[in-house]
Amino acid sequence: MKYHIPSKFLTIVLLSLCIIVLPLFSALATDIGYINVKVVLREESSKTSKALQTLPEGEKVTVLRTSGEWYRVRYGNFTGYIMQQYVDMSDSSVIANQDKIDDLGDAPGALNIGDEGNDVKKLQKALAILGYYTMKADGIYGNGTTTAVALFQQANDLYEEALPASIPSPRSLAAALEPRISQYPDRMP
Repeated sequence: MKYHIPSKFLTIVLLSLCIIVLPLFSALATDIGYINVKVVLREESSKTSKALQTLPEGEKVTVLRTSGEWYRVRYGNFTGYIMQQYVDMSDSSVIANQDKIDDLGDAPGALNIGDEGNDVKKLQKALAILGYYTMKADGIYGNGTTTAVALFQQANDLYEEALPASIPSPRSLAAALEPRISQYPDRMP
């Protein structure tokens, strides 16, 4: 079954995803991590910073962002820093993979199904880092890229049932991000 999607709409949606949503999502993202050794939660990202709490091995923490070699985490009523090496994260974690994604450079411009080039390759590599794209990054926005984008959107509730699963509406993107934006206003750039 083929869908006819106006090119202008698709361009706006993909531009939103690549330039606004992915960076904003990663800025607002939280991930769950597990402490892999008894560790001290610190007030600042420094080994000499004030100790807030000692966390036992196996404890679950909410990882808010990276800060150099540290994660800013929430543990119960405490928010502080733990060195990244002491927190186990999922391979598909946006936060844990942020440095790898940042190394790809600036976010790509507007993309359409059928586009080719470095911007498409950059999107494919970012999706591969997160575990959604399993093919070689060839720079061609075809079925593999469309599927990877759909998987990313589905995993992050960024699509609307009325549209094909691979195409989010601007309304659904805004709705998906609004609770995170209002929950963490101090984390907005």
